[in-house]
Amino acid sequence: SLRAERLAAVVLPADGQYLGDWQRGAEVAGNGRGLQSSDDPAQPNGGNCYACHQLAPDEVAYGTLGPSLTGYGARGQSEAMLQYTWTKLWDTHAYNLCSHMPRFGAQGILTEQQLKDVMAYLLDPASPVNQAADGPADGRATCVTPSAGGPESPPLAGTWKFQSPPDIRPVSA
Repeated sequence: SLRAERLAAVVLPADGQYLGDWQRGAEVAGNGRGLQSSDDPAQPNGGNCYACHQLAPDEVAYGTLGPSLTGYGARGQSEAMLQYTWTKLWDTHAYNLCSHMPRFGAQGILTEQQLKDVMAYLLDPASPVNQAADGPADGRATCVTPSAGGPESPPLAGTWKFQSPPDIRPVSA
């Protein structure tokens, strides 16, 4: 099958280490440069992850084509989780042939080191991706629309999200 072919073509890290530096990974994830005619091909490509995903919970500008990856590190760092995440970044078609996510490794968009750094950004407990969102400085809850950016924007049916500081969130029974 096509999925089996894509899975078999995944190249795991040469040294067996999946995680790099999460701070460099944050730079790669936030960098939208590369592969456009106006970009310098001598400069490294970015991942442009925020175009489709929310990563850090405090990030206010992000796309919604892909799932939120906030708290991704809560999934742990088992060998299975590391291989799954690496494979998803290397060639997402190994899991979903119809995915619109770039095949960062398979197409040579990101280097092995960049992939390791993005892996660390997703999985390292110290990474902003795995930190709790800060509430407003004054401790009040806020209501924002993801598409318009604030309570003063026109209401959009079903898109309002209630955000409250962690210390006043209701506890589920």
